Amino acid sequence: MPAGFSLLLLMVLGLAVVFDYINGFHDTANAIATSVSTRALRPQWAILMSATANFLGALTGTAVAKTIASGIATTPTGDAGQIVVASALIGGIVWNLLTWRLGIPSSSSHALIGGLIGAVIAASGPVVSLVGDAAFMMTGSEVAVAVNAGLRGPTWIVLDNGGNGMCQAGFKLGCDSRAPSSLFDRPADIAGLARAYGAVAFSVDSADTLASTVRVALATGRPAVVRIPVDPEAVPPMGGRLEALTFVSGRGEENQT
Repeated sequence: MPAGFSLLLLMVLGLAVVFDYINGFHDTANAIATSVSTRALRPQWAILMSATANFLGALTGTAVAKTIASGIATTPTGDAGQIVVASALIGGIVWNLLTWRLGIPSSSSHALIGGLIGAVIAASGPVVSLVGDAAFMMTGSEVAVAVNAGLRGPTWIVLDNGGNGMCQAGFKLGCDSRAPSSLFDRPADIAGLARAYGAVAFSVDSADTLASTVRVALATGRPAVVRIPVDPEAVPPMGGRLEALTFVSGRGEENQT
């Protein structure tokens, strides 16, 4: 084997060729669909035109390659970097084949960018998700997916204020006494829900134990959920959401006069 080459590098190059081939027939269908469906071009002429354009574009245009290679993510060096690139290519290949089989229009370049970002995140260390309790109840089934997949992590940090806290604060600020309650009469048992999904769960009792509890959760090597109780009366940073809420509540015109 020539110096500087390894089986891992050859595998990466092979995956790149496979991705490029799939990219060709995947994006060709998207490019010529309108021309063929409207009968502006016969299928054979449309395929020939798209194949020629794709081939010439690969030889003359490097804008997409430069974008993906710079600024999106910093890959490790050596074998670790090649594994990240291989993972990104595999993710892009699987997504292209899946969307092609289901007839869903999608971009191969976007698939490759998503695969690269995901691979870099997975290689960079622990994955932590910061969510509220209401958001966790809408998306918490992801914990079960992580458990069933046998993932080492991630860790969910759930800010539990017993309801849709941001909505509650927005209504109070924008509607005064007319504010409906967005807090739950029976707040969810976040830790119990996490355990039901098969994850390990922790509850923080005080600010003094917050850092140590999160460190313990990260060190478990399993999907973990850390519940942090939050004052439901505390107003979170609202930004432009408050303006939207005041407009919906009918006070937008009052505030503008």
